[in-house]
Amino acid sequence: MKMEKRKLVSYRTYIREILMILAGCIPYAWSFVVIHNISTIPGSIVGVATICNRLLGTSIGVLNVILNIPLMIAGTWLLGRKMLLYTGIALVGTSALIDWWVPVFADKISVSPLWGAVWGGILMGIGAGIILYPGSSLAGTTVIGKMIQIKFPKQKLGNILIVLDSIIIVCGAVLMRDITILLYSLLYTLICMKIIDGIACLFSRAAKKGIAI
Repeated sequence: MKMEKRKLVSYRTYIREILMILAGCIPYAWSFVVIHNISTIPGSIVGVATICNRLLGTSIGVLNVILNIPLMIAGTWLLGRKMLLYTGIALVGTSALIDWWVPVFADKISVSPLWGAVWGGILMGIGAGIILYPGSSLAGTTVIGKMIQIKFPKQKLGNILIVLDSIIIVCGAVLMRDITILLYSLLYTLICMKIIDGIACLFSRAAKKGIAI
């Protein structure tokens, strides 16, 4: 009887966490709608996919999934099966929404590069923070960042990702020969990572107070 109750609680936990991940996919994907027509690219592997989209016209979502497969395999080996499942859900969810929403809504949104970088960073930070909380990742540099965090637990994930994502952003600015991409993308990334840390602190405080999320 006790084992059945434990299984029921476990299933409910999985369902709740998966729904949380899917909810986080919404603001995360919408951030790409906001930044699509301005001089801003995200970091991580999705940033590489974005650069390819700008230069070659390839699909952001499809390429993001393909490029992340090796990192997901590495993440499974180091971080476990649960993370693979949750990361797969987050990766497919965000990639599908990006490829769906960007062609439909991006041209209907008019925003200055500065405000686009700010609001895009806020939206991505909120989405990523919610996705990361149940133990998922967004693959890409998030997997690498979590690996580094296991080795150096005192380092904040947001700070680790800022370094990794900055490398990709600088490469993108050089390839696209646009210095404004570097400036706005770094602002976008900085805001995003700080929001991620803020979301993590918010959830942590709620857990300490016994508030179920």
